[in-house]
Amino acid sequence: FALLGFYLEWLPETDSETCEDTSGVCFCEEYVTNSTILQPAATVSDLAFVFTGLLICYLGSSDGLNCVTIRSKSEGQNLSSQNPFAVKNSPLVLAYAFIVIYMGPGSMIYHSSIKTWARHFDAMSIEIWIGFALVYRLHRVFRQNTNGLLWIAFYVVLMVGAGLATVHIKGVPGSYYYTGFATALGLLELFVFYRAKKLKKWPGIDMDFRFVVAVIVNFLVAMAIWLPSGGVVDLLCPAYYPHMLWHILASGITVFFYFYFKSEIPLISKRNVGFTKEGEL
Repeated sequence: FALLGFYLEWLPETDSETCEDTSGVCFCEEYVTNSTILQPAATVSDLAFVFTGLLICYLGSSDGLNCVTIRSKSEGQNLSSQNPFAVKNSPLVLAYAFIVIYMGPGSMIYHSSIKTWARHFDAMSIEIWIGFALVYRLHRVFRQNTNGLLWIAFYVVLMVGAGLATVHIKGVPGSYYYTGFATALGLLELFVFYRAKKLKKWPGIDMDFRFVVAVIVNFLVAMAIWLPSGGVVDLLCPAYYPHMLWHILASGITVFFYFYFKSEIPLISKRNVGFTKEGEL
């Protein structure tokens, strides 16, 4: 992205811009003329995603909770499996952290250039993150009789489809797709919460739902800032602070999701649990 900007000058032959406001304001920030980075504040605030991604890397490298896989002879299936987000140095946590980190430059390239083609990187970075969270939660909830590779393939196909649709379907912005993913994820978590309260021994749903509340509150505050700061209307413009806060708050949501995923404790029937002399599972 730096090479595209500082060396190729954002491909000047493609002069189409997303924001065509004659006042030179886009998402509440005026353009800096004669500069490679047209919106410095929005661009620099995207570093919040890089910092939170690195934080998740650090947290994932600390000692985690290792849940033992126990097979129920009576039911003939796994009642629990390791929580990948609770295992030290989990490749899945690393993948999630990289996805979060990518949202930083994915948004930077758009706010730096304000090019139509660059906006696809911004939209796709969010789609990749929300899509990951959705597919991961579907896998954890309905994983008993499914292969993990099938879920990976499903995620790849879903992301490729969303990417092609974002680029080639005119008049349908990428925000429609990641909003749809987010809605599906929210409905899934409502379903999980309902099942957790109704069916105490359903495996894989003993979660700390306080993190979901934190996500909802953070998201509502972020949207209350984003919508009037160029998302739908420009009530808070031309000050650039609102969109900066949107980036910072949105990056915080990624950390809450990490803790929510990590809080999963598989529910195990007492007859299937054995303890060592030291009292360890």
